[in-house]
Amino acid sequence: MEPLGITLALITAFLWALTSVAMRRATMDLSPLAASATASMMGLLMALAGTLIEFSAERRVPAIGGGAAEAVIAGILVFGLGRLFWYYGISKIGASRSNAIAASESVVAPLTAVVIAGESPHLIVLLGCVMIALGVAFVSWQRENDSHRDWTRGVTASVGAALVFAVGATFARVANVEIGSPFLTYLLSTSTSLLLVLPLTLFTGGVSRALRNRYALIGSAANGTASLSFWGALYLTPVSIAVPLSQTFPLFTLLITVSFARALERIDSRTVAGALTVTLGAFLVSWS
Repeated sequence: MEPLGITLALITAFLWALTSVAMRRATMDLSPLAASATASMMGLLMALAGTLIEFSAERRVPAIGGGAAEAVIAGILVFGLGRLFWYYGISKIGASRSNAIAASESVVAPLTAVVIAGESPHLIVLLGCVMIALGVAFVSWQRENDSHRDWTRGVTASVGAALVFAVGATFARVANVEIGSPFLTYLLSTSTSLLLVLPLTLFTGGVSRALRNRYALIGSAANGTASLSFWGALYLTPVSIAVPLSQTFPLFTLLITVSFARALERIDSRTVAGALTVTLGAFLVSWS
């Protein structure tokens, strides 16, 4: 197993947690669509800088052949639809609960990796997936003080994000291997997402306000850096390992929320139990 790939996956988990807490605050003033467009713009700048530095250092001109279609599909799924679902879920049920539900991506990713990328997960991977599903069940249970409408929309969006992220991660893995450069793959993917969400955002408004919102900028910077590290992890490590390890972010979300953002949302015993169970499941998967 590639140690650098594992490290990048764990860094991704921390940065996703930071993203979610910042975007929870940002979406109190902005639409999830405007927040998503800001993240895509920030990601494009980071990807472009990384690509230029990489190919300047290697003194070669990038050649895009196989993998380009997969990079575009990954951009539509992960940075277009998936991120929008994720931010919407965060805005409705909070970062801690939405993240634990979105982490059920680990249940889907090994299965899609078998079908699309031809990977063969171990039995321990499937056991870890069961743990993750159990943790999601703890978190997604409706509380008495929940608005039924917001709960339904938040849970549905978070589950949708998990499904879209899982399939998109597999396409990203294939694209990274075929293209041979996580920076270039990320550039193609995030450019695709920007073309997808920016026209919608300009039509509905909120772009200029989002660019002046410090929480949206912090969340976008964290999300952009996380995407780079995740694309790197997917280049170095199989989907069935990189995805579950990155899904430890519900635990990081709890720690960040309790330490710095208690006023944003209520953390109860079910949320804590669910986050810990999801994290245990992710470690079981990575241990294989």
